Amino acid sequence: MPLNRMVTFRSPDIDQMEPVAQCLLSERLRNKAGQFARDHKFPFTGVWSRETHPGVVGPATGEHMHLLMHVPQKWQKKFDDVVVNWLPGPTSVDARARNYEKRFVMSQGSIRVFCSLGYIVKQMDSRAAYRNKFRREKGGPILGKRSGVTVNLTAKAIAAWKSARGHLSLRMAA
Repeated sequence: MPLNRMVTFRSPDIDQMEPVAQCLLSERLRNKAGQFARDHKFPFTGVWSRETHPGVVGPATGEHMHLLMHVPQKWQKKFDDVVVNWLPGPTSVDARARNYEKRFVMSQGSIRVFCSLGYIVKQMDSRAAYRNKFRREKGGPILGKRSGVTVNLTAKAIAAWKSARGHLSLRMAA
């Protein structure tokens, strides 16, 4: 299940909302993505991150959330058509095809490596950035969880998948 859809949510009135309401809004949007998956009979698989830029105000730079998720090819057009209506305003939701593969992009006069997963985790803790060799950008304060993954991408789920896959390989070799 490749992570093939990147959605960025920017509520136009997020800066006027109380921090608890901001947290609840991001949770509601994640739940809507999960409901879309359930309604269309595919597992909700994704990585999300809430971020904000310190000292900057406005819908383009205030708190927003990125969601990199899997949507089967046959549902991608419908998903893109539906998700743009989850927040008011023509630029509040940006949904597009993405993946987690690295590519080269021109940025501020130099060539940089870009990957969607690295982009959404750019405001991670400095120790995590160092260990994973991602580009890090200092973020502003966030109430509640800053990032997360769906249950089927947790370390426990991945370990179970690897174990089952190894077990399958052993049976096939015998």
